[in-house]
Amino acid sequence: MAWMAVWQFTFKPIPRPAPGASPEDLWASFGWEKQPVPESLLSRLRSLLPLKETYGTGSDTTLVYGEQSQNDIHVDYEDGRVVELRIRLDLRNPDVALLQAIVEATAAVDAVFVSSDERVFEAEWNAVVTELLASRAAQFVEDPMGYLRRVADSASRHGSSN
Repeated sequence: MAWMAVWQFTFKPIPRPAPGASPEDLWASFGWEKQPVPESLLSRLRSLLPLKETYGTGSDTTLVYGEQSQNDIHVDYEDGRVVELRIRLDLRNPDVALLQAIVEATAAVDAVFVSSDERVFEAEWNAVVTELLASRAAQFVEDPMGYLRRVADSASRHGSSN
């Protein structure tokens, strides 16, 4: 499986959590294990970028649409069922039309998004842009050296040698 590049904003469409969901329930809803991915969402996401790679064998596979160092969509299958959708957007060269299509497809099935920082946000343009602009990827793209200095400072304050 590929690693996320620092310039990529990573997020997932997920089923809308039930009102008042506990943290445990919310965590369990970060994938599609308990309910099927709506076919309209899956087909729309698969149509946005060309299929480039397949990992795994049999009924446990990951299909990668798009370029892994740029914009891509991962579709993870377990036992032949889609269990996770993962989207990575290259903020060095934002593709607004791609992002709009992802937001519209997700909103059409009343799903929401979860960020790589585990924040849940609506499939609504302003909410997505707000989350994207607050992301580490946006901070890096805006000021790469400043971002790296902040990471190094944070690591030294926490006694990390990495």
